[in-house]
Amino acid sequence: GKWANEGGGLLINQAIHTIDLLCIFLGKPNFVQALCNKMRASNVIEVEDTCSAIIDFENGRRANLLATTNASGHDATTLHIETKNHTLDIRDSYLYLDGEMIETVQAGHYVGKRCYGNGHFVIIENFYNALDNNTDVPVSISSAESAMRVIFTAYKSNGSKLSI
Repeated sequence: GKWANEGGGLLINQAIHTIDLLCIFLGKPNFVQALCNKMRASNVIEVEDTCSAIIDFENGRRANLLATTNASGHDATTLHIETKNHTLDIRDSYLYLDGEMIETVQAGHYVGKRCYGNGHFVIIENFYNALDNNTDVPVSISSAESAMRVIFTAYKSNGSKLSI
């Protein structure tokens, strides 16, 4: 948990995946207002363990992000999207539409804590398949750019609304 070794804490290590999904689903972000703090591990780490942010997108959509590593460790990451007519939740690697689970294929098995989900297994498998088959990796630097801009702007924000 040091800035020099990791470049950040919770946002860049855990929440980046959720922020990436927000950018994929909601579009290109243009403003971030965030408070990132060490709430519990202040005598152990230099970096943040909690962040609350509002992310505005060019198309007028808005996301509220609350991320922490101070939870019990059993709660899964949940992505909750509300539209005029429906709610969409992604939780435990399952998709729910208006509270009803949509038939999905459980991708891979859990590696580590269940609260981490099983996406890492799938991503790593896709990475090795790309290497074995000499194809593009599933995530490129350009596809990760929006999430990275959100994170770096959140670190600078300190409660102010900043453009990305």
